[in-house]
Amino acid sequence: MKKQWDKWGIVLSTACIIHCFAVVILPLMLPAVEMFVHSPWVHRIFAALVITTTPLAFIPGYRSHGLKHVLALAVVGLVMILSGVFIDGHVSEWLSHATSIVGSLLLVSAHVFNIRYSRKFHPVRHKHSHAEKCC
Repeated sequence: MKKQWDKWGIVLSTACIIHCFAVVILPLMLPAVEMFVHSPWVHRIFAALVITTTPLAFIPGYRSHGLKHVLALAVVGLVMILSGVFIDGHVSEWLSHATSIVGSLLLVSAHVFNIRYSRKFHPVRHKHSHAEKCC
């Protein structure tokens, strides 16, 4: 199940990246789209989803592999995403969205490392009876 949370985290962080790029680029091409894409509630919803999935993925992952740098990368990414949400409307649009994009990229990387290292340190175990030989 913990791999599923990492996969959801990757999907949500990637959606956040796409949203942040869309906020900056789409209104230039299609001004009517700005109302939906630039709404602060969209940014807040992505942040809430990321806050929810991050611990569900990284707490079991850290227990599995115990690598602090993977956990630190996730925390930095999460803090940057949240910072982007909190500074939105107080600084330039480019800065708030760039902060969220970098945070999302870091969080996606952390999820990928979390999956990879969880597999490395806890490979899939086969259940066999004592009479069977392992493959």
